[in-house]
Amino acid sequence: MWGWFWDLNRRRQHGLAGPQPLTYAELDRWSALTGTALLREEVGLLLELDDAFLAALGDERPKPKPKAEKFR
Repeated sequence: MWGWFWDLNRRRQHGLAGPQPLTYAELDRWSALTGTALLREEVGLLLELDDAFLAALGDERPKPKPKAEKFR
């Protein structure tokens, strides 16, 4: 399971805000291409791992500083 997650993680989409969550479509394609039959429970666990991974990344990122008000 852990190896599957890292395999999927290496191929995840990235946007301006950083890595994007894995999607059901990506899991489905990965499963079909690798010949890995995923049980419903395994899909749920992979998505939970992904949520935890993204949350941990978010905790590590520096928080944006509030913009200073302009004085006229």
